[in-house]
Amino acid sequence: MAVDPIGDDNPIEQILLTGFPNPERIGCPPSETIEALGQKRIGRDDPAWDHVWHCSPCYKEFKAIRDKRLAAIEQEEESAQNRRRISIFAAVAVACACVVGFLFFSTSLRSFRKSTVVPVDLSNAGTFRGDAADDGHPLATLPTKLDELHITLPRFSPPGRYVFAILKSRSESAAIALGSATATGNEARVTLVVTLDLSVATPGRYFLATRREEQGQEQAAYYYPVLISAR
Repeated sequence: MAVDPIGDDNPIEQILLTGFPNPERIGCPPSETIEALGQKRIGRDDPAWDHVWHCSPCYKEFKAIRDKRLAAIEQEEESAQNRRRISIFAAVAVACACVVGFLFFSTSLRSFRKSTVVPVDLSNAGTFRGDAADDGHPLATLPTKLDELHITLPRFSPPGRYVFAILKSRSESAAIALGSATATGNEARVTLVVTLDLSVATPGRYFLATRREEQGQEQAAYYYPVLISAR
């Protein structure tokens, strides 16, 4: 006969509890042995098991110990499930708080760093390459902010990818700000939008350098005088 719990809803349980009376407790093992049986500390081959299955008083004592052990296991499992639920709820709450905080921070950051739209019309501007002289007239005024430049390129400029830089002079390679964008349109009007962060730039005179990328190769650069203002 199996040594695993039978269960109160099984009629065999009632038979074991009442079908083997032993009022004189003949041959009953000591209480320590029955305790070990109820705690499953004794192997299946121990002869004490056979006695318990054929002695209702011993089985009743065994059952009380076994049921107490199973109740403790069930309570521990339920407590573990509750702890897992609490951990999951806590993790979800933390994740939600992080998402809300991130969205709030992102919204605040976007609001703080909201870009300023600046139109820059180069359609009729003269272009300057290398150290050629320019007329000294700034073609656009850019505020010291996160600028979104809506640029109209010189006429007959081909569509494609362009790289932009803000330089202190045409002889310097260090850029104050860099950006790139793809120009679209036709020969009469080619436009693009590029974002340049000028928030840390010192107000003054600069050059907007443009260079077209074609099949991974950068073409010659053109320079346009611009003014960066504190506003």
